[in-house]
Amino acid sequence: MVLVHPSLSHLQRAFTYAVPDGMTVDVGSVVRVPVRGRSRAGVVVELLAQRDVERTVPIKAVLGPGLPPDVFALARWTAERYLSTLGEALAAAVPDRVASEEARAIVPAPDVDPPSSPGPDDIARAIASGRAASFVWRPRADERRGETITGLVASALARGAGALVLVPEVNIDSEVVSALRAAIPEQFAWLGSDRSHRLRYRDWLALHTGAKRLASGGRGAVFAPVRRLGLVVVDDEGHAAYKEGRAPRFHARALAAERARAAGATLVLVGVPPSIEARAAVESKALQMVAPSRNEELRARPPVTVIDLSRDEDRLVPSSRTLAIARRAARAGHRVVVLTHRGGEEGRRVAARVGRALGSARTAMLDARSGADALVAASSDADLIVATPYVAKDLAVTGVGVLAIVDADAALSQPEFRAQEETFATWWHASRWASGGQVVIETNDPHQPAIAALARWDPEVLWRAEASRRTELGYPPFASIARIDVPADRADAVAAEVAADGRLEALGPVQRRDRTVVVARARRREELLVALRPLVERWREADEPMRVDVDPREVLEPKWRSSRSEPSATPS
Repeated sequence: MVLVHPSLSHLQRAFTYAVPDGMTVDVGSVVRVPVRGRSRAGVVVELLAQRDVERTVPIKAVLGPGLPPDVFALARWTAERYLSTLGEALAAAVPDRVASEEARAIVPAPDVDPPSSPGPDDIARAIASGRAASFVWRPRADERRGETITGLVASALARGAGALVLVPEVNIDSEVVSALRAAIPEQFAWLGSDRSHRLRYRDWLALHTGAKRLASGGRGAVFAPVRRLGLVVVDDEGHAAYKEGRAPRFHARALAAERARAAGATLVLVGVPPSIEARAAVESKALQMVAPSRNEELRARPPVTVIDLSRDEDRLVPSSRTLAIARRAARAGHRVVVLTHRGGEEGRRVAARVGRALGSARTAMLDARSGADALVAASSDADLIVATPYVAKDLAVTGVGVLAIVDADAALSQPEFRAQEETFATWWHASRWASGGQVVIETNDPHQPAIAALARWDPEVLWRAEASRRTELGYPPFASIARIDVPADRADAVAAEVAADGRLEALGPVQRRDRTVVVARARRREELLVALRPLVERWREADEPMRVDVDPREVLEPKWRSSRSEPSATPS
């Protein structure tokens, strides 16, 4: 049976075709078939011992090598896990074909020698022995994680296994990708979106044949056809770039974990810092934490000065105390970075105030609109950088005397349940710039958990607070949710449909900008998926324009009215 394009994007139905004599197809094969007088591409999703319809027409051709069994199985798992169609999941897994590349001779890459320093002991032992094990690794601030990950990969390749390394695709080069490309160029297959279809397909074919055994790329590379997979690494596993915004709306971290489980491979989630989901998995023994000791952590971190604005009559941003510290650093020849959660005109006012105080002639204002060239220029040339969180987490700057974090309270009070986690992660990333200087943070509440965690350089402070808060309010990972974007005129009816199943709670509907949202919540993910699946299938069959996102990164509003009769927890 063949699932036919464009059915891959939205339909479940597959059609039966005959396999001509002499043609070899398997589940996962990409084929060309006739559909209503036209020729279409499709994917073989099932092989039947005998036909299930009276008349069948033959498959016309096989197109390329198709999906290996493990990748096809991952696509099917993705469809189940994220309530998408199998076609949507296959569309994410099937590469853009460039037929002329299939005629090229593919030369196997040479073997890789084992590294002298393969990385953290527990992880290195698991890789060397080929043991199925799952880790979350929190590197030291001064650790070159690109080099460490390269050592882990080289160890896997040296014993004949394949490796998959996922990285967030952002506007600047990844230190992990740079290290892998420099150390293992012959085995390295880059499947990033910055490459042409031709070059990506060339590397995809090399992986498929086993000529290359190391795949790397963004979230889509989780479907790379790596043979004998022995190691799966997800760098910066909590990064927002791993969540797919279009159907099947998967999170690459979850697919990476499933792929490692199915292959019996070692899984390494690199947490900088670990996400709340990863930390919860450590608590449940699903992951093993590998992290520096407190003394090692503190030795590698700069001092933090917390400026309590509640005691200050100066309401300007930044405060005069922050400006005084920045001025001393600038006079000593150091660079100053200001992390502000104000964009647009407000951000420019912050930049102008700091610039006047420092007398800096080279100032860079970076926000979501800044391109890669602007980021590179700022990181190399600017004396003063004022950046918003959209770019701060991924920027790389050296020679910083002061990192000043302003508007901290505004960032932490955003109406999203991940606001504190994501804001803290941005600060944690940015703080590495000031390894030889200091961090200054302005706040009206020095005891806020994210601020206390930064001041102590201890992510466990935030973990304990978030675990308690999310458990009480029913947020992931201590409950499971799905966001449903619905037409406004159907919102109340959809909320009632969701709430009619006793396993689900319906939160909403709420109006947010140009969309209306209902959130389905259950105690466990299995309950959520089993209860929601028949509703999603019914909406799909009726061609209703619902958009379902399992495990969304945000839910858009701070307050909900529950469609259950009993009161529900209301997030603050």
